[in-house]
Amino acid sequence: SANLSYYIYPKNGDASITPDDTVCTVYRYRDAAAAAAALVEYEEQAGKFVLPGKEYIFPTDDLKKVGTYTLASQADGAAYQKKFTVSLPVLEPGCYLIGFTASGKAGLSSYSFDGQVILQVTDLSVTTVSSGENLVLWLQNGAGAVAGADVNAYLYDRVSGWSLRAREDGSDTVAIRSGTTDENGLCRIDTAGRTSV
Repeated sequence: SANLSYYIYPKNGDASITPDDTVCTVYRYRDAAAAAAALVEYEEQAGKFVLPGKEYIFPTDDLKKVGTYTLASQADGAAYQKKFTVSLPVLEPGCYLIGFTASGKAGLSSYSFDGQVILQVTDLSVTTVSSGENLVLWLQNGAGAVAGADVNAYLYDRVSGWSLRAREDGSDTVAIRSGTTDENGLCRIDTAGRTSV
């Protein structure tokens, strides 16, 4: 199973935080490409929302609702911050959007906030290394390297850590580069100078 974690920072060092149960709603994307498209849309919109202090909300209209769960929050952490962890139910392999509402009391005050995370459940692991205009991905599973896998990398540049930057050469802001892993599970991709993946 996967865990969802969030942090609460008590005011004035007050560590008396009592969380309520966390309500999580789980949605499933039809495939990894749909989840990747949702992340690209987020990247394209994030600067408009994050910098002014607003929140981007992932749309759920076309997603399959798996269920809504009320889950106990487990506390851990030092006096200056408290980490709360929720154990999600066991999910089948796939890509999911988890919406959650965390609430409780911190000292004499109450808190409540909503959040979203995208989660991929898979038996694969990907390690990436980039240098200059080269990106290398190493794909593995429990048995070792995964050969012959199709890889799509979504490449872009950021401005000030948030907004996507338009390309001076007029090419697409987000470029998709494809490749196939070799017998060692490695795939090399030319980033064409884009700095984020």
